[in-house]
Amino acid sequence: MQAVQDFLHTLRKDLRGEAHADPITRSLYATDASNYQIDPLAVVKPKDKDDVVATVKHAAAFGLPVLPRGGGTSLAGSTVGRAVILDMSKYMRQVISVDAEAKRARVQPGVPLQVLNNQLRRARLKFGPDPASAVVCTLGGMIGNNSTGSHSILYRMTADNLHATDVVLSDGTFARFEPTPRNEIGNKIIQATSPLEAMIWQSVPVMIERARPALDARRPDTWRRCGGYNLDRLLIDRSAAMKTSQSVRSM
Repeated sequence: MQAVQDFLHTLRKDLRGEAHADPITRSLYATDASNYQIDPLAVVKPKDKDDVVATVKHAAAFGLPVLPRGGGTSLAGSTVGRAVILDMSKYMRQVISVDAEAKRARVQPGVPLQVLNNQLRRARLKFGPDPASAVVCTLGGMIGNNSTGSHSILYRMTADNLHATDVVLSDGTFARFEPTPRNEIGNKIIQATSPLEAMIWQSVPVMIERARPALDARRPDTWRRCGGYNLDRLLIDRSAAMKTSQSVRSM
């Protein structure tokens, strides 16, 4: 596929990490813990956020989809697809900071859950959701999948323990998304660092309100689920819902 080769040629000029499209590498990323098998277009292993930006921007320029991947522990094929795989697990696996008093941690997306918990143990803390794949699964993957574990009744889902996410949008710009009261959305639009971020803050609340009756009528009557998009969570007054939430819990 010529577009993939052109993409890799252009990307490697800006990339500090790795980029591959050889048959062996692609076959290694064609599966996860599910029964699905789909060869990706290419595999990129970013070393830092600038590599992520470069990958997303160049992929968009060549019309190629991007699929982030953590530990590859999904049982539903979430990390396989005909796309440019963005493997966060090799280099972007740093625990940036831990605030034991506030019970919060800041991490890169490729940090395995067990690595984070090993550091938190010194302060007698742990991250609440506890999937069985904790040794391998990554925090970024848990966020994408809204993962939980055997103690979900106590700790609920990953989304219930998430305070903010720093993301790279499809145009290669940065944005931070966090629980935001409705009366502060106007400020978010004004403070947006790109037209795309401003459009997201401006358009998504309107679309959600328009779809509110359908979401209320058709959302599954269970809180433990990770399939599809959690659009109904956007209906919650998150400023109130987050008052009792903590990212890490006492042991």
